Amino acid sequence: MAKVDKVLFHHRRERKGQTSSNFNMNKDGTDATTTPHASMTLIQQVTTASKLGGMFPNMIHMGRNIFSVATSQVQEREKAMAFLEKLSAAFLTKVKATGWIAKNQMSGAMQAKFMRRLDQISNYWSVRDDSSEVDLSIIVPTYNVGELISSVLKNMFTALEGTDNFSFEVLVVDDCSTDGTTTQRLLEFAAENRPNFYLLSTSSTSGAGRARNVAIPLVEGRYVYFADADDSFDFVALKESVRHAAASDIDLLLLPYTTEYVYGDKPAQRVGLLPSDERIWKKVREKGTTMSQKALKKHALGLVNYPWKQLTSSKLLTDADVFFGPSVVHNDIQFHWTSIAASRHISFYFEKEVCIHRKFDSAVREQLTQIKDEKRMKVFSAIDLTQRALALNRAFSDEHEEGSSRKHGKNVVLVQWRKFVEQLLTWAKDRVPEDMMPEYERKRGKVRELLFREGEGNEDPWIYWETSTLTRDGSVL
Repeated sequence: MAKVDKVLFHHRRERKGQTSSNFNMNKDGTDATTTPHASMTLIQQVTTASKLGGMFPNMIHMGRNIFSVATSQVQEREKAMAFLEKLSAAFLTKVKATGWIAKNQMSGAMQAKFMRRLDQISNYWSVRDDSSEVDLSIIVPTYNVGELISSVLKNMFTALEGTDNFSFEVLVVDDCSTDGTTTQRLLEFAAENRPNFYLLSTSSTSGAGRARNVAIPLVEGRYVYFADADDSFDFVALKESVRHAAASDIDLLLLPYTTEYVYGDKPAQRVGLLPSDERIWKKVREKGTTMSQKALKKHALGLVNYPWKQLTSSKLLTDADVFFGPSVVHNDIQFHWTSIAASRHISFYFEKEVCIHRKFDSAVREQLTQIKDEKRMKVFSAIDLTQRALALNRAFSDEHEEGSSRKHGKNVVLVQWRKFVEQLLTWAKDRVPEDMMPEYERKRGKVRELLFREGEGNEDPWIYWETSTLTRDGSVL
């Protein structure tokens, strides 16, 4: 028996949204199960997989904490090895006993996926084997995207299916769409029984971040790519980027993209990279292979937070406990910062663009960057949770970065994070309602106070973020 003085994981009991209902009802109130090719069995298996997939990060988190606590508390090597052997056997028995979550899946494909994930977790802790037979996992969140999702999926499978020595899987997570069309198209696609296509759902509309988080625990690919349904992609270029990353054992590969402005009354206009990103890519290109990993990390952190700009190792996501934030807006901040901060091998890919990012005129399609209401106050919970995750991963500490000194502000993550938060809060201020400005300024002051605080003596100034109790909206302010 081992006694520990820290929380190993949090178990949430929540009645609201325990089952996913969005696949049962269309926007007009008609029964979605009458959609051609749809069936109640298909809808139920979507719901079951979405709920029980949360077991995987819990088991990974438990294993990580159990083994780290055991090795730190047992000093003598021989005793430590004997203790770890017993602890390992007990934990792996628990993992094996969790096979009921696979048996509860209603489709053979999902049962097999759950069993493979359990085997991966078991192998990770028993023999430290994190290899995968799948090259790429693509995660696509959807919400009222209508016919756009059909085009993305068709192009994706046309480009990637039948490729020699390349395997992939696609996980689509619908965030309770209400337009009817999205549900219908997804159910039709799922009914074609592709063995590498998995349809999931959130329990209630919660934003793209939470939708992606539903799928992350289920990925089997060596690399993970997050695609948005309202963008366009060159999936052949994506495949080649995966091969490039795998050949060099890259943790995180930054991908070039093109920005396309879509208007309702005139032709779309393509302009290349966003100006701030263009400057960074130019600097990296000029330096070439002479740029250090520390410099590459600095430049990567300075890029726009869009998740489709990067190809990420699934091992990195697991080891650093990388997820998206829970808020509707700014949820990609946490993913961007925690994934890049934890990376040991970052590279920029200077071949063909993978994503054509569409920025729609508000008359054509509303996007989150256009929101100017009380939702912008969620910027504070996004900052809180990201900074807490970075602190827990020791991203600001000296040990995380050889040759750096937090005391003198040399840690690249800390320097860039402070700069980013200041810029973000300046940008968000113009998008907050006037009547909420006093509260905004109060929280902004609190963020700055905590962000620039320094420890006294041996005190770690970031311990606040590691030990603080979160409020219901994910804030510690």
